[in-house]
Amino acid sequence: METKTSRAFFKLLCKSILVMLPLFVLQFYLRSCQLAYSDDEVPYYDWVKRLKGNDFDVVVIGDSTCNAAYLPNILGENVINIALGGMTPVENYQLFQTYIKRNTKPKVCYISYADMHMQTIDNFYTRVLYSHILTFPQQIEIIRHARQFDEKQILADGWLEKWLATSFYSPTIYQPALMASSFADRLERNRHLYHNAGIHLGSYLSRENGENLTMEPYTKDAFAVSDMCAFYYDRLIGLCQKEGITVRLIKLPVSPPVTHSQKYEDEFYQFYESLKEKYPEITLDCFQNGFDQHDFFDLHHMNLVGAAKFSRMLRECYPQDFSNAAKSSRTREGLEDYLEITSSPELKDYLGQLLR
Repeated sequence: METKTSRAFFKLLCKSILVMLPLFVLQFYLRSCQLAYSDDEVPYYDWVKRLKGNDFDVVVIGDSTCNAAYLPNILGENVINIALGGMTPVENYQLFQTYIKRNTKPKVCYISYADMHMQTIDNFYTRVLYSHILTFPQQIEIIRHARQFDEKQILADGWLEKWLATSFYSPTIYQPALMASSFADRLERNRHLYHNAGIHLGSYLSRENGENLTMEPYTKDAFAVSDMCAFYYDRLIGLCQKEGITVRLIKLPVSPPVTHSQKYEDEFYQFYESLKEKYPEITLDCFQNGFDQHDFFDLHHMNLVGAAKFSRMLRECYPQDFSNAAKSSRTREGLEDYLEITSSPELKDYLGQLLR
């Protein structure tokens, strides 16, 4: 009797395993082969996530506008750009904590955000959690503070189910990417994008040759920072100060025809003056003069011409931060890539000089 019962149990167990096996295989694939099915942003997140054992004097932190603007290939051999599309101070604080644990602590940190990412945390699920760039404890901390600040963009309807589904690689979250990847070789493309991140030391949005064609006047009437973004922005600066890292806050230029009202400027400087009172050692610089719509591919993101211009200006502004060491083979490959992309005769000439 016991033998029959044991056989029946064993058969049921085998059937259960066979039924569950496809799910286990899918889970393994989703966890270990993300470059094979994910969209174009994930390779860059993955590149930053894997950084370990590096020694850079200057680290650039921010969102997509920041990623596009700072070119390590031009700034110097001692610069890395870990800014990522969709990031806010909330996620960057956690990300920078991880960076300084796994890599040599930098001497200088440049921080830049577009106005919207000082106010809006709109990519927490779709990019940040989707790419698994944050540890589980870091996610818990962010959600805990979201509850403290009643941050509705994180605590939106169904947030718990969405968070758990993404954390545990639910096929419901990754099905669109899986379906799309079945019709194209995303692995080859994503490996190429990952390689580009490496030769440009993290800067990927700068590989853009288009120009902004929107010339309808637009005035920003107010400057606002959400409570949660302000809290983490302060923590990010405080972390740098605690670690003895010089902080340089940079207000990046925007494309004409964007302008700012007097009310905007008053609120902007009021916010940053309060930070300077708390952290007197930080510097704040606002860049706008010398840029026009030809330096941007939309209203806020610089194209390659604009980014090269900004990076050269920044080197002149803070020459003590940037290395004059000979170009490495990696940097030379990055400069050659830019040379192939740009159609600007002036930039071609400048890049050619750097490669000599």
